[in-house]
Amino acid sequence: MAEKHWWTMLSPTKTWNVKSLILSPPLIGAFDTLVHLPGLWQDIKIGSFHRLLSMNCIEEHLRYLNRIRDFWFALLPTEELQSRADAKSVRYFELRAPNNTTDLTDLGLLLENGTIFPNLEYGERADVYGRLIEAQKHTLLIPTLRSFLDNLIYLEPAYRIMNSLLEPADKSIYVRMRTAFVGAKTLRVESPDGFIERGVATPSRIFLSGYRQLWLYCLRNFPDMTDMSPKKQNRLSKKACPARGSKIASWHKLAVLATELGFQTDCITTYLKIDPEKDSAREYLQAFSQIPIPEEYVQRVATVLKEIFAFPQPRTANLVPSDANNEAVQRSTQ
Repeated sequence: MAEKHWWTMLSPTKTWNVKSLILSPPLIGAFDTLVHLPGLWQDIKIGSFHRLLSMNCIEEHLRYLNRIRDFWFALLPTEELQSRADAKSVRYFELRAPNNTTDLTDLGLLLENGTIFPNLEYGERADVYGRLIEAQKHTLLIPTLRSFLDNLIYLEPAYRIMNSLLEPADKSIYVRMRTAFVGAKTLRVESPDGFIERGVATPSRIFLSGYRQLWLYCLRNFPDMTDMSPKKQNRLSKKACPARGSKIASWHKLAVLATELGFQTDCITTYLKIDPEKDSAREYLQAFSQIPIPEEYVQRVATVLKEIFAFPQPRTANLVPSDANNEAVQRSTQ
């Protein structure tokens, strides 16, 4: 009866979210490991899980959830300590960097005066600070369930792009990309000047390196490749498909990158056939004319564009100060 009453309190959307989550034992298992940490859950709403369930990239989801588990279990190693972790204290830790002097000092002072984990004794908080220092070795930014769900907002457009490289299927992005990997002889890393050969490596390592580089490309370029606007309330279409000239160029570059890294699919082959300069030239010329532009003129402008793009591009200066303490550096777990 209690369970039936609980279900009746959920909206149709939330009911779908919960039932869909139940159908994914790996995700359920990952979330179950965190139930002893009530402070992680206070800011979480069932309605926010729709984005998680709409993306078929469970390997990435589980990797993040396991990072949450590893950090908080190391910081609070017993269930008794975990049960006393309040939501306010968890928020103080969220996305702080243990290897950053300012963050570490701030957290140390808050632990010392009892602002963080007021339910713990002074000696217990001192032990927590000692374990936080240890976390410097393997934790860049401190993850929470809230940061996990927030990051999905940025992962979604990249997921749409990655998914567009593959044929529709029920399998995850990782599994389908693994199938699409035809191999490469050496480990290659993208750089502003092309690719850097990093020597011979195992096929598994070459695949993982290429797979991650494709994700990074999608995360860097999704504004040019989708109509999605993360963090805006009125976000536009979620479709990820080549459309206008600038978008076509980005899709062509992605296909070239995927091929260079050893991936091959019919969709990638289709994007490789795109002539981005020609399409950009046609779009530009058509903006000044109401009648079809002769192909000869389109080809002339495309040739000029190719010559311009062939010039060496100046390096972009690093305008972000190297000092990690600078408050202008926005924290992100991407």
